[in-house]
Amino acid sequence: MPEGKNFNYREVAKFLLKRDTLKTFSKKHSLQWLVASAMREQGITTLNLNRYKEPLILSYKGLSFYASEYCFYMYSVYEDYPMDKIREGDIVVDIGANIGCFSLPASKVARKVYAIEPLFADELTRNIELNRVKNIGVLECGVGQGSERILELWKGDSQTLQTNHL
Repeated sequence: MPEGKNFNYREVAKFLLKRDTLKTFSKKHSLQWLVASAMREQGITTLNLNRYKEPLILSYKGLSFYASEYCFYMYSVYEDYPMDKIREGDIVVDIGANIGCFSLPASKVARKVYAIEPLFADELTRNIELNRVKNIGVLECGVGQGSERILELWKGDSQTLQTNHL
């Protein structure tokens, strides 16, 4: 997350220990409010997704994404991947497409993008539709030996997913 690179923990600590901050916090706010306030002091954007009844849409470099805990990748994809290497007419395969943070920018140049995503295909499809992109094909599966696999997730959860050969 690019914001994390500039996160100054000392400044957060100074802010948290200010007498006015502690006084306000102790009267009517949560620890989440306190940390979010310290981050805003540094110019770092924070979101509380539970506050919004309408879906929150974030935009960056001409693309839009429904806000989720995964949308921060939309900022780092331009730093992490050589997007300028994609040429007009290329066919791109995005294995583990997540919510489309690589697939959507690639679709601006490539002739066709195949986004392979076993877990977040619904969010990926919603973001593709939001951007009115027509040259991304979503394959809701994993890449593997062509059989069902049980994927162990966090907190003891698991999900059965179909894998396919490329």
